[in-house]
Amino acid sequence: MSVVGYLKLLHLCDEEISWHSERKWLIRIYKRFIPGGSEDEITDVDSLLDKLQERSVLGIDRLDVLKDLLEGIGKWDLLRMVNEFEIKRKGFKQFLEKISHALDESNELQRLISICRRQNLIAHEREGHITNVNALFTELENQNNLGIGNLSILKTLANEVEKSDLCKLVDDFDEKRKQEDDSERKRKEWEDYKLKAQAQAASVLVGGRKIGERLIGAVTPHCTFHNLVGGTVVVTTLMVLRKSRNMKEFTNAFKEAVLPLENVLRAIAEGSIRFTIQAENIFALDALWQSYQDETLQTNLQEFLVTEEIEQLTGGEVRLTVYIDEDEYRNARLDLMISGIEGNYTRNSPAIVHDSLCEMN
Repeated sequence: MSVVGYLKLLHLCDEEISWHSERKWLIRIYKRFIPGGSEDEITDVDSLLDKLQERSVLGIDRLDVLKDLLEGIGKWDLLRMVNEFEIKRKGFKQFLEKISHALDESNELQRLISICRRQNLIAHEREGHITNVNALFTELENQNNLGIGNLSILKTLANEVEKSDLCKLVDDFDEKRKQEDDSERKRKEWEDYKLKAQAQAASVLVGGRKIGERLIGAVTPHCTFHNLVGGTVVVTTLMVLRKSRNMKEFTNAFKEAVLPLENVLRAIAEGSIRFTIQAENIFALDALWQSYQDETLQTNLQEFLVTEEIEQLTGGEVRLTVYIDEDEYRNARLDLMISGIEGNYTRNSPAIVHDSLCEMN
């Protein structure tokens, strides 16, 4: 990609590689590729990279040594970034070669140089080094006037020599690049969201537990998702949580849209999708059970969970089924009776951990 992108890679290497812990390995790299050099010349990662560049061992199109260096110290994230940069860079160079070859055929190098000079894109003293269009492109890149995200000069040059096919080539490349960048941005946003949601879900499970091993008055509806032909569809908790900005908002919306009064969502887990719901008293638990039996709960969950986005992610229309174990319901009811909680809020019981989902944020 661009010179700026390359410099950003070097900056990240300088920031993330510990000179103190990796000094011996880095000096070994230095001695191998700069024989006869003095160790005193390198005092940190940045000075090593500078020396490697001075000797043309490292450069925007020469990244093999940097990749070996990173692999040697196990910097896998940085290595992945360098590999991704290299792949995109090779694609960009191949694109530039097509453009330069077509412009070379026009045999108007001096005219192209003159156009760049008028726009102050190249220095006059550097013109003597430009012997072909490819060298012109290299000079433009070095001056940061040409890059994968800055192709305007290419269209200008193509228009000047009346190469409309080159203009289309530039437009097509730029559009593809924007689509790839947009896709990568969405992927990173999704990865960030997953990490955040996983952290929230972990907090939920901790916050919703009883001091013993079971919540008093709690049941766990299991939701399973199917396509129109009856096949099971994978819907994860992360996909479900995407509909809300945070856990508190999701909990409030779930309680309002799905649950009978005086029932609270305590936890969400995988394994289909499992919601741990705690009733505040026997009457609330019976209302929840009745809503399960008459399929009101299933209808509410279908409308709340199966969004257009879920159907897009799973590739078609989705139907939801829900199951609550009757023995679990009876045990939860017995717990409430033993605890003497027939009409009182469950939190008054000292056996219940007071944290709820709503308090997690």
